[in-house]
Amino acid sequence: MPARRILPLILLIALLLPCLALAENDGYGVITPAENMFQPEASGTDTPSSSAQSADIQPFAPETLEKKVIGADNRTVITSPSTYPYSAIAYMEMEFSCGCEATGSGFMVSKNCLMTAAHCLVCQDHEGTVSGITMYFGFKSKKNYLLRYNDAATYWYSNSYHPSRNVYDSDWDYAYIQLRKDVGNTTGWFGMTSLSDASAATAFMEVSGYRLGKIQTSYGTMSVLNDKRFYHYADTEPGYSGCPVFNSDYYVVAINIAHSLYYEENIARRITRELIDDMRGNGMFD
Repeated sequence: MPARRILPLILLIALLLPCLALAENDGYGVITPAENMFQPEASGTDTPSSSAQSADIQPFAPETLEKKVIGADNRTVITSPSTYPYSAIAYMEMEFSCGCEATGSGFMVSKNCLMTAAHCLVCQDHEGTVSGITMYFGFKSKKNYLLRYNDAATYWYSNSYHPSRNVYDSDWDYAYIQLRKDVGNTTGWFGMTSLSDASAATAFMEVSGYRLGKIQTSYGTMSVLNDKRFYHYADTEPGYSGCPVFNSDYYVVAINIAHSLYYEENIARRITRELIDDMRGNGMFD
């Protein structure tokens, strides 16, 4: 083959490779909104480096925010959502490619990574993928919040997650989103840890999420469903999908998914070492 024809062929192959890779992985996407609406209202602090040898991710509370629970224990409504750890929980408004809209919750686990439920990123009626997300932190109203993020983002969820499958029966209902700004420097973030079955049987956890733009919290025990899911017995409401199940040291042990259709417990996707390693491999803690 003449040398002058080789170079165009190489360039054509290079252009096609990213398209082929994207087609093979339906759990990957990029959100590119029209305008940058990243609006922090407080200065951030330097973030600590995470250890590549550790399976746990350390929590981080900015010095500009107090680290305490607001009000008495078991209080339902969080009156100061800009206070850590509640500042690290997002009220999310999603738009889907099918034209539908939905709301949900998510939570920061590093300076630029947010976790949520996979079903928050896929329309449950038409299986349209998410085309835009607006995230509010410390949200009280559209005119009163700590930070709003509507910039570009990249998201991942497992290829084993299928939107058509009943969400209550899915072991793969988790997703994580890499933001283009270091939001966690302002909001803080939760730690993550993998909890053993024995520890889960004696654990007492907090679950906090947004319902109709209001963040509420509840406490409860847990039990083991299988190696990927917990039952938990804290009160939840619609809108809590994707919110954190965390301990008193602000380590998330599971992602709230849904309420059981048949029993009185809620279902949460466990944080596992494999999940943390997968996120680390995609650069979520760099």
